[in-house]
Amino acid sequence: MARLGKVVEIMVSPLPGNDRDTYFVVVNDISKIQQYLKQTQLIRFRNVYFASLAHDLRTPINAIQQMNMSLMQLLEQRYHHMLHVSNGSCQFLLSIIDDILDMSRL
Repeated sequence: MARLGKVVEIMVSPLPGNDRDTYFVVVNDISKIQQYLKQTQLIRFRNVYFASLAHDLRTPINAIQQMNMSLMQLLEQRYHHMLHVSNGSCQFLLSIIDDILDMSRL
């Protein structure tokens, strides 16, 4: 039951040995517990999201790097510079991804 922005848990138990309808009532404010659980759930979601994002971004970049390395062995020397530039760009993108992940962990 919510009242004035608080979340409370109410437990009602009948008192034994009474002829009348007498009850024992306990009211607990569980607002902070629910807030903590929500924050924990959001943190867990954020961690899973960024781990998936990192994997989804790194996989194609690593594939491009591997293809570049294979092409360097197959192509003439005049194409090697272009492949080095492409590999440098891949390394730069991977470092940006790592920086973003590091910032997300703060």
